Amino acid sequence: MWVSNSSVEILEDEWIVPYYKTIIDMKKSISNSNLKYVRLKELCHISSGLYVRNYIDSGTHFLRVDNIRPFLIQLNDDDVVYVDESKVPDRCKVREGDVIISRTGTLGKASVCPKQLDGSVLSQHLTKLVPKDERITSAYLATFLNSPIGKSQLIGLAFGGTRLELTHDRIGKLWVPIVSKKDQKSAEKKLTNAIEAYYQAHSEICNSINELNLYFSEIFSAENQKSYHALLSDDNWCVRKYQPSSVIPMLRITDEYQVANLEDIAEISRGKGTRSSDYSETGIPFVRTSTLMNHGIDPFPDHYASTDVVEKYKQPMASQHILYSIEGKVGEVAILTKSENCVIKNHVEWVRAVDEKDAIWIYLCLTSTIGRTQAKMHTVVQATIPGISSKLRKFMIPMNSKKQSTFNAFRQELVDGVKSSLEKRNMAINTLRELMAA
Repeated sequence: MWVSNSSVEILEDEWIVPYYKTIIDMKKSISNSNLKYVRLKELCHISSGLYVRNYIDSGTHFLRVDNIRPFLIQLNDDDVVYVDESKVPDRCKVREGDVIISRTGTLGKASVCPKQLDGSVLSQHLTKLVPKDERITSAYLATFLNSPIGKSQLIGLAFGGTRLELTHDRIGKLWVPIVSKKDQKSAEKKLTNAIEAYYQAHSEICNSINELNLYFSEIFSAENQKSYHALLSDDNWCVRKYQPSSVIPMLRITDEYQVANLEDIAEISRGKGTRSSDYSETGIPFVRTSTLMNHGIDPFPDHYASTDVVEKYKQPMASQHILYSIEGKVGEVAILTKSENCVIKNHVEWVRAVDEKDAIWIYLCLTSTIGRTQAKMHTVVQATIPGISSKLRKFMIPMNSKKQSTFNAFRQELVDGVKSSLEKRNMAINTLRELMAA
C-alpha cells in the first residue's frame, strides 16, 4: 500500500521502510529541483566482479569491499591480495576512471579507479559503473554517489536482513541529477588532480619505506641467520618473541647503531574507550584501527566526533603526529597531515616526537621491517584478538650509525622526501573534502 506524504510527516524515520523512504525523499527532491533527474541504468553500464577461490603472492590486484572508501581505494599491505588475471573476463576488471561501489556489506561508498590500479579484478561483491555517453562523467558520478542524497539512495535501495545487498536492478533505479557539462568538467578536473596527487604521495612514501628496508636488508636477510636456523626445524616451534629470525637482526642493530627506546624520544598515550553515543554523523574523524589507511587516515570514515566529544577526549592532534594500531591489525601506522585532525579509540596509540625533527624518521622505522619485526615479537593473541599492550614504548629506533658516516645524510634524504609527500596528500584531502561538501 502506498504511504502518502501527509502520513510520512507524522512518522519518525525509523518507522518507514528505507526503500519507501528513499522513493518519497527522491520524489520531493525531484519536484523541488530545476535539474533533470535520470535513472542510473540509462547513464551507465553496470557490471560486477567474480568469486576467486585462491589468492597468489603477486600478480593483479583483487579489490574487495574493505578496499572501497569514498573516492579512494585502501591499499594497506595486510588488506591487498592478488590473483591470476589470465582467466578473468574483461567485464570483471576495472579501468582507470571507472566508478566502483560495494553491493553487499558496507554500502554508500564510491571509489574512482586510479591509473595505478587499471586492470585490477573486482570481487563479486563490487560493482563498476561506466558512463555510456557524455551526459555524465565518472568524476561527477562518484561525487554525487558520495553525497548525502546519493548515499541515502544506495542504502535505501538495498534489501536484506543481517547483510544489505544491492542488485543490478536496484542500482539501476538510482536517480542522478544532470548538471551542466561545465560544472561536471570542473568537478572532474578537481577530482582527477586530487586523486593523482594522493596516490603519487602514497607511492612516494612507499618508495621511502622500501629504501629503508633495502638499507637494512643485509641485517634481516635469511642468509645471515642460516646457522642459527639450523638449530630449529621451524620458527613455529619457538615462542615468537625469541625466534632467531627476529632476535638476531635486532641484536645486530643495537650493536651497529645508536638506538633509543621509543618512550625516550616520544610521548605516547593510548586512545580512550568509547560508547556509541560518542559517535556523530558530522565533525572530525573518529579513528579506529580500520580507519588507518595508506599511511594516513580515511578522510571520510563511518564515524565522527562532535565538538563536545573532541573537547571531552582532549587529544590535540597535529601534523606529523603518529597513530599506531596496537590491537587487531597490529602494526598499522599513520602519520598525520594538517588536514587529518581526529579523535582516536583505545585500540590506537598516539605518538608525538619530543623533537619534531625526529617525527618522520620514527614513522618510517615503525612502518619498516624494523618496526614490523618488533611488532611480531611482542604480539600476543588474547583469545581471538592479537595485541601488544604497552610494548610499543620499548620499540627500538636506530638514531645514528656507529660505523657508517653516510647514515645521517641517508636518513635526512628519506625524511625530506616524506615531508614533501605529506604536503601533497594534505592538499589532495582538502580538495576531496571540498568536493564532498559541494
